[in-house]
Amino acid sequence: MDITFVALTINIIGEVLIAYVVLRVHHKMLIEHKFDKKVFDEIRREQKLVFLGIALIIISFVLEVVKNWEIL
Repeated sequence: MDITFVALTINIIGEVLIAYVVLRVHHKMLIEHKFDKKVFDEIRREQKLVFLGIALIIISFVLEVVKNWEIL
């Protein structure tokens, strides 16, 4: 196994974990409802962007693996 692949995999796992933590914090904030509608809507928008970010990170990882290791 190539060290570059290991480094790339560890990096992707770290980025997805950070995104997951952000989603958990936003979820807890939404449950508490201790803010106005404007803040509530902003949190919802941020959650959607985090999901998009996770998808882009995973797509990038797959493309990088395919490019460097010609798996497909």
